[in-house]
Amino acid sequence: LEDEQQGFAAEAARVGAEPMIALAYLDNYDWTYPEFLAPNTVHNTWYLMQHRDYEVRGLSLTNAKSQEIHLLQAMAVAQRCSERCFILFDDTWAGAAAGLYSGKGGRAVGFLMANGFEVVQQSGDDENSHMGWVLLRQLPAH
Repeated sequence: LEDEQQGFAAEAARVGAEPMIALAYLDNYDWTYPEFLAPNTVHNTWYLMQHRDYEVRGLSLTNAKSQEIHLLQAMAVAQRCSERCFILFDDTWAGAAAGLYSGKGGRAVGFLMANGFEVVQQSGDDENSHMGWVLLRQLPAH
């Protein structure tokens, strides 16, 4: 999976000006939720199986790695954005302070906002964290 992610970024860099990306949905390298750690629960059983699946592939399932992979993908997508480009992150939500985000896209959202994107819409504060999402769009060039 990690080789595939790095392969995606490398391939996007080799493509040149085409094809352009109008919409990217980034929801892959998994996120580990604290409630999944409670022993003897359905979530915990799934969590352990998920970790084994990653280990079999020689990967480490950590939240830091999830954010790193999503940042690399966002950087690759940003290089290929069409004039009206949108990027949607799943398992991502607003942090305690304005402009800070957590979850899979936590690092990527900050990068994109610093590089010509704005948040169009995001999940509400009253939604469970595992239901979080953030939609960004590229600002028009002046």
